[in-house]
Amino acid sequence: MEVSTWTDHGATGVSSKNGDTFNAIDANVVRAGNGWVMNFGSFWGDIHQVPLTGDDLKQAPGIPYKQIAFQPAGTQEQEGSHIYERQGMFYLFWSEGICCVFDKTKPAPGGRVQDPPRTSRGPYVDREAKSCAAGGGTNVVEGHGFVYGPGGQGVFSGRTHGTVLYYHYVWLEDT
Repeated sequence: MEVSTWTDHGATGVSSKNGDTFNAIDANVVRAGNGWVMNFGSFWGDIHQVPLTGDDLKQAPGIPYKQIAFQPAGTQEQEGSHIYERQGMFYLFWSEGICCVFDKTKPAPGGRVQDPPRTSRGPYVDREAKSCAAGGGTNVVEGHGFVYGPGGQGVFSGRTHGTVLYYHYVWLEDT
């Protein structure tokens, strides 16, 4: 994107309020075939997805939100979803755990689609084929050494280093 070329096209139509079963934050938009889908959510019912219409990227009318990741145990601390497409497979990444009041387990699972449909709407399953919408997830990176609370991840393909997973974390200086 070039400097000064950004245009505000208005809201997508995806929103939430207290009492909803989803929290419409931490959005990630991904191209899926000839269309787009948007993943979002955090803590309130975990990660959801909705298809978007055409190039204006508005919520597609009449198609409900779909829960694509859910942690039934504990306080359901999934957030920051990111879908990455590679060679026809759609991989779902998310952060799991409590931000800012860190827990002791330092989880950060992610999932992937096996035989994904063109719309990338799942079902997302982990390495053992357990549904990510039923507590499944394959741990991709967790706290280690000086890295504590990794999350907020994304994935991109670079020319020099290939596929790169990036994330933020708290630096533990006392290791």
